[in-house]
Amino acid sequence: MYFQLRKFGIVRPHRLQRNFSNKQKAKLFTPQEVSLSFEEGVRLFVGFSLSSHPVFSKKSQELITHLQSFLYSYEKVKWTEPRNLHCTLKFFEQFPISKLHDLELICEEAASLVSPFNISFKAIDVFPSWKKPRVLYLCVDEGKEQVKKLAKTIHTKSELQNNFALLNAKNHKGQKRVSVRFEHTPHVTLARWSEMYVPSFANDVIKDFSNMLPHDFPDVEVTELTIFRSELFPTGPVYTSLKSFPLRVNQPV
Repeated sequence: MYFQLRKFGIVRPHRLQRNFSNKQKAKLFTPQEVSLSFEEGVRLFVGFSLSSHPVFSKKSQELITHLQSFLYSYEKVKWTEPRNLHCTLKFFEQFPISKLHDLELICEEAASLVSPFNISFKAIDVFPSWKKPRVLYLCVDEGKEQVKKLAKTIHTKSELQNNFALLNAKNHKGQKRVSVRFEHTPHVTLARWSEMYVPSFANDVIKDFSNMLPHDFPDVEVTELTIFRSELFPTGPVYTSLKSFPLRVNQPV
């Protein structure tokens, strides 16, 4: 079980040094660290694609080409193909196929809470810091509150559903242990660095990034959210749309 947990990235290495009782696990493990189902799963994410917007696709390709020429001296940069540009709301590394219908219901409910909206982009930034960047991305400006609302709804409901057996677990003070933590920065990934080749940008290079996003970079209208399957190949990831859910605020009958 230890190696299976490690493979899926579910627990921290030091947490399974010995056997724990169910009561001890409820105290030690958070919901994000425990999976109650080890059936074979697939890589999924919920989000919305940006590749269907021709103006955005054209401008983003021009931006990526410009960034590639600027960062040509930095090794091991994996650039996002324009056809794969998207905004992720929730990622599942190993999602049980048997629970796909449950996820569809969650997405349908989330989509009913938000009307179609526009997103704009204000800057280029990195995760986690400019000194040790791993991800280069576009910051969402207008529309970020709607993106956060969708992401939080999907995250909260899916985490609680996948960890229902821990909902009544108590800590040593008799308080409920489970709480769904949520952090989300609305963004669109442009590139990633391999962990072994993380660059460290100088201050003058960081300043250059602030001027790289064109003033006429287009807004994008978001009208639906989608469940995508993500498959990894040597040539790059392939995203397949499984089901989409139109955004609409349900009107009272």
